[in-house]
Amino acid sequence: MDYYGNHYDDILFETAEALVAVSELGKFVVCDPPVCDELVPPSFFHGKKVYLVSTHVDVFMLVSFSGTSYYFGHETYDDELKRFEVYRYDEGKWCSTQNLNEFTIFLGHNHSLAVRNAPGFRANCIYFTDDDEGKVENSGVFSLEDGEAERMQWLMPAGSTKKCETINLELVSQHHHNITKHSRLFLNVSTNQVHRCDLPENSHQKTICGFSADWLILLDDQNSSLTLLNAFTGHQVDNLPQLPRNGTVHKATLSSDPLCNPKGYKVLAIFGEKRNLICY
Repeated sequence: MDYYGNHYDDILFETAEALVAVSELGKFVVCDPPVCDELVPPSFFHGKKVYLVSTHVDVFMLVSFSGTSYYFGHETYDDELKRFEVYRYDEGKWCSTQNLNEFTIFLGHNHSLAVRNAPGFRANCIYFTDDDEGKVENSGVFSLEDGEAERMQWLMPAGSTKKCETINLELVSQHHHNITKHSRLFLNVSTNQVHRCDLPENSHQKTICGFSADWLILLDDQNSSLTLLNAFTGHQVDNLPQLPRNGTVHKATLSSDPLCNPKGYKVLAIFGEKRNLICY
């Protein structure tokens, strides 16, 4: 198991099996274990949370602010809705941008994504929830064009009183909380359709801490072990190294499909109170 420093906010599986991560201060690294190279040094962002999103052409860093955030030079807000600053990675630096063109960004605690021409959603906007507390009333949409945020319970399927607990391009986890039922609702933002996924019984009381290459990454809170579950085929991988018991996995991602590359895939995770970046 390799350690690459601490205070990381987000990780991402990028193209060509590149694993990238960003710290709370915008430090951007690419990991090709056992090597981890710094692409952008830390800066002074100090938002509430930092996210990474890829369009498979560009990588974007999103810095969120809310009514409880303080940042020198930024106005404060009287509500809990998030506002965002967006930066595009360009040859060793983050460049501010207000234009996502035809893309819409969906933010999740365990996975975020950008979708081109997402049906039923507004382009050049960021759809979000309160992923710290899971409060659907703090869900909303932020427009990069005018810098305004509005409340919108966009995770609530039409005609339903039950919100989707996850959002996904394929099947992507949105909230970081325990699974309490064996079936879950998933929102496919590429088609704006809701799907039901039946999870195995042994996934009960495990936490979804990531999604990558069609695989849900499940954390057993009792013994700090990780299980990989293919959301489409039902295949499981259980022989991952056990993590130390003195912390939790905030987020995890994979370098490749474990079935296609059973001996060569890597798991990159943000772990523990200090949000250490680890790989194994």
